[in-house]
Amino acid sequence: RVVEALRDADCASGHKVRFDPDLEPTVRLQRSAAYSRMDMVEHALDDAQALATGKRSRHWFTSHERLGQALAAAGRHSSARAAFQEAAKLCIKQGYSPAGALCAQLDASAARELERHEAAEAAAAEARRERRAAEVRAREEKNAALRREEEAKAVAVQRRRDGLVAELERLLADPATDHCTLQTKIWDASAAGVESALLAPASARAKALAPPPAPKAKTQNKGAKAAYEERARAAEARDRKAAEERAEAEAEEKRAMEERREREARLKRKRVKEEAKRAKAAAAEAAAAKAAAAEA
Repeated sequence: RVVEALRDADCASGHKVRFDPDLEPTVRLQRSAAYSRMDMVEHALDDAQALATGKRSRHWFTSHERLGQALAAAGRHSSARAAFQEAAKLCIKQGYSPAGALCAQLDASAARELERHEAAEAAAAEARRERRAAEVRAREEKNAALRREEEAKAVAVQRRRDGLVAELERLLADPATDHCTLQTKIWDASAAGVESALLAPASARAKALAPPPAPKAKTQNKGAKAAYEERARAAEARDRKAAEERAEAEAEEKRAMEERREREARLKRKRVKEEAKRAKAAAAEAAAAKAAAAEA
């Protein structure tokens, strides 16, 4: 970093120096070459462009040659080829000796830059193709992920619907089902998108289980009141019967659980007794073997 700082400071101070106009093209030519050797591409290119556009130096083939070299170092191969071709034209036009060798050298440089330009263009085209292919692959992967997500959501929704239908069937098969539980499950199934044909039996059962509405006070008569009381008694009897059936089922389940626990306890006691008996027999055999060994 210190060396780079010193190079930048030298560059900044060097550009502040005012040269004799007659010496400035030569100074820029040599300074551009020095910058190129020091890998200071931008500064070398600035001096070379000033040479190629200067009032006097633009007629020098060496100015355009230096510009071509600076452009080549900067990776601008097409512009470097044009600069080398311009240098070759000036070399022929001004009759430098030996012009043939110089022109051949400049033409070779131009051809080399053309090859580099074509190679760079091919590499850029290949990079663009790879980038487009990567974008297409990324887009396809994204679409595939979206499709998988949608399929997973559809499977989850269908699984929820099937579960709700199974729950409705279980409630329909249970004689102790009450109206509130069944109606809540019907609403859940309807919100989940279950078909109305599958909800029809449950809706009919819920309608049959619905408590009778009380007659209005202003319009009730003796027959309506009697009918209401009859429906209310029937509903109470149905609820009472369902409660009794639930209680009986719970009692039966409790008895079965107690019997199972008692059976497991008996089996456990039996295993403990058998293990104790085997241990006692093993101890007796060991004692007998020990006594026989002592006598021997």
